[in-house]
Amino acid sequence: MKKPKISVIIPTHNSETYIHRPLDSLINQTFHEIEVIIIDDGSTDKTIQKVRKILSNAPFEWKIIRLKKYGPSIARNIGIKKALGKFVYFLDSDDYIAKNALEELYRCAIKRGADIVLCGVDEVSPNGKILRKYSENWSYLPKPVMSGVEVLRLYLMGDIKITVHSAIYKKELLIKHRIYFPPFWGGEDPDFVRRALFHATKVATIRKSLVYYVKDPKKHTDRNIMIHRMFNSLKATKSSRNYLSLNNAPRDIINLIEYTHYPSEVLALLKSFIFMNTNRLNNEEIIQVKKLTELLTHTKFRARKKVNAETAYYLIVLVLDALNILTCSQPIFALMYRIYKQLRYNKSEK
Repeated sequence: MKKPKISVIIPTHNSETYIHRPLDSLINQTFHEIEVIIIDDGSTDKTIQKVRKILSNAPFEWKIIRLKKYGPSIARNIGIKKALGKFVYFLDSDDYIAKNALEELYRCAIKRGADIVLCGVDEVSPNGKILRKYSENWSYLPKPVMSGVEVLRLYLMGDIKITVHSAIYKKELLIKHRIYFPPFWGGEDPDFVRRALFHATKVATIRKSLVYYVKDPKKHTDRNIMIHRMFNSLKATKSSRNYLSLNNAPRDIINLIEYTHYPSEVLALLKSFIFMNTNRLNNEEIIQVKKLTELLTHTKFRARKKVNAETAYYLIVLVLDALNILTCSQPIFALMYRIYKQLRYNKSEK
């Protein structure tokens, strides 16, 4: 069997209604020197049967690995270890890619000698209608090839958007530096991207969208699960900060995480939590909460302003107190205490 150029890793869990999207897009690729690894994470529906049916005559090698619902991070990590390709690509079970995506990404990687190759990602509806074009909301890399640290800096500043499925990664890079997804759900993708960029010698880009992220309004995530994921996102950001610090990343990179990302995630968590608990407030308090969420929506932290996470916490407390909801809303107060404990590392680890 000829060794594949790219290993495509797809975690699945009860994906029978939409697994055809990524699989059909892979079958229709102009580049077939690939292998497809389906990591099924404890599906109880007909996902496996549908995968076997769709891929029965696929023009590439494929295999299914079955797990007992360990989560997408563990599934992807197993895929990395099992991959035979020179590069790995992560594709979610409800998304799909352009027919020339893998060919363009691979050709670019070889031409540029890149460890990572990026492309744009458009948000689309389940019927394929474009909801948000990458080119109209974010920039591409200013140069065809840049160092990983340069790209990481742009990523942390918000000038470019990188998702885990908007790039191919050289497997050797991931194995050499032990770059895997953290074992929890929430914030795992940005943590992986930050570590991979930091260690990449060369990062190349294709200046167009080749990936389609499907945004389905019918897919509903329980609010408590959403809050749990957001706390995990704080944990992942803290993990990235510590990892980069231990590996002697430039100080401005650490500052971007410490003074921009962490405070912004704290505010996002607070907004979501307040929104969830408006049913416990009276009409006057709801008006106050709307004022607060509007304020937080327009609050953006930048590294140049040097607003750290501890400062963000006290800012939130002051705003809540000014709007008289700190004492009247116990759930919010409880959240503030949890956030405070999460933020303690800013003092203790410096």
